[in-house]
Amino acid sequence: MPWTILVTLFACYLLGVGLWMLTGAGLPYGADGTMDFIQYWSAWILLRSGQNPYDAELMHQAQMRLGQDPNVTIMMWNPPWVPLLISPVLALPFKAAALCWFVINLGFFGLIVAMIPQILGYPPQRPWVYALGAFFLPVIECLKWGQLSLLHSFALVLFLWGATQRQFFLSGIAAALMTVKPHIYLLLISPGVMWIGQIGFDNARRFVLGLILTGLSALLVVCLIEPHAMGWWFAGLSNPEPGLGVIPVRLWRTATLATELRAALAPMAGYVPDWPLWVLPGLGLLITLKSLFWTFPRREIDWSEIGPSIICISFIFASYGWFYDQSALLVTHFAILLWALQIRALLPLGGLLLIQLIILILGLQPGSAQHHYTWVPIALLALCNRSKYR
Repeated sequence: MPWTILVTLFACYLLGVGLWMLTGAGLPYGADGTMDFIQYWSAWILLRSGQNPYDAELMHQAQMRLGQDPNVTIMMWNPPWVPLLISPVLALPFKAAALCWFVINLGFFGLIVAMIPQILGYPPQRPWVYALGAFFLPVIECLKWGQLSLLHSFALVLFLWGATQRQFFLSGIAAALMTVKPHIYLLLISPGVMWIGQIGFDNARRFVLGLILTGLSALLVVCLIEPHAMGWWFAGLSNPEPGLGVIPVRLWRTATLATELRAALAPMAGYVPDWPLWVLPGLGLLITLKSLFWTFPRREIDWSEIGPSIICISFIFASYGWFYDQSALLVTHFAILLWALQIRALLPLGGLLLIQLIILILGLQPGSAQHHYTWVPIALLALCNRSKYR
């Protein structure tokens, strides 16, 4: 499987570059797949030239050269190793890079869909089952904006695949890659620590080795490219400078309970409180720990059993999370689908279809916003808990 993954992604990269060279076109800024991708491309251009990618003015200037709205700046707040991770794509001219990233995202999508049944203990499925499982609108949103959601979703699926197939070193590598957006997967820390303590010393050593080697390698290369990169990132998160058209992080209203609670409390408090961003993830950790100790008191944690539900809970209690990031919930979506098809249950299938239809209707409404999708992981969790999915 690891070689299959590498060959697939390399083939997607070559296909994207080949299409650009043959057509001479690519994806200009403003086309589908470019609107958010511009932040990563701009950040890499600045980083490799020794400039601060968390400086709003520098980002604004870099994006203006690509045709960005003069009143808008799209900032990247991900760790500095994120543009490094996809630097083979970002090193291309913007139009070629955007096209190449779109094709690679399709590759991630295909790998995710192919790997999920094996993670959950099901045999290979018929093509129409994969097609039905792939009908998941957050993925379309990710492709539309050129986001990283399919990358971190693939990292999650790779971690689960490695854990269920006893490929512990590979799981460690995947866990490091999930730091593309670490706040989304915070609740996986609790079962992760318990699981490491259960799998035996040699297996735990392989996992930790994969995690540390990948993480340290990324940090080392980032520091070699630009020694100030980590300091710029910490400064940008703790004290971001205002910029033209930049929406401050503390004012984001995303598809999570934490930002919804902040928005609800703001009129009464007279300001936007920050404590929900810490209290709700902490509460989620406590709930997860209690549930795990109740469910797995003496046996090893089974990721194929807890994975579909724990991902939903992690999204519900995350500090921030956008609709396209819910691409990772494809694991839960597929788990419910496969269980329903196995026992020929129409109610779960109807529930999955209803969720997608409501998302579609909401997306077609004027003024549709990110916080309108806070309910999606809650609905999937409720449907998942009604299912046995194994």
